[in-house]
Amino acid sequence: LDVEAMVAAAPRLVGEHDFAGFRAADCQAKTTVRRVRGVELRVRTLAEIDPLTHVPGRLDRGEDSAQIEFDVRGDAFLKNMVRIMVGTLVAVGRGQFGAERIDEVLASGDRTRAGTTAPACGLTLVEVLWPH
Repeated sequence: LDVEAMVAAAPRLVGEHDFAGFRAADCQAKTTVRRVRGVELRVRTLAEIDPLTHVPGRLDRGEDSAQIEFDVRGDAFLKNMVRIMVGTLVAVGRGQFGAERIDEVLASGDRTRAGTTAPACGLTLVEVLWPH
């Protein structure tokens, strides 16, 4: 997985765009225009995440095992939007298509041109901010 290619592609998702190509088929949102304020990727080793990684009796995943954290910030999201964004960045990282595909999906609204929907497991809502 080419994480550097994913990091380079992520800023293409930032800004106010029509995210029609990044929503579930059954999404019923009245508008598909959304503002993404930031997309960041971090690679963390399992030892950083789970200090009990190498405790006897637990599954030993190896010293160099890692996961990628995606931090996506925005004003609102469409159904499955973040999962499709992540799936598309993973496809870029796998070399299935180049970063310019993100621009094509945003311009066309064609969901079939985006990556697969990333699984929901591991997806965590961290924080909701409301204006005062």
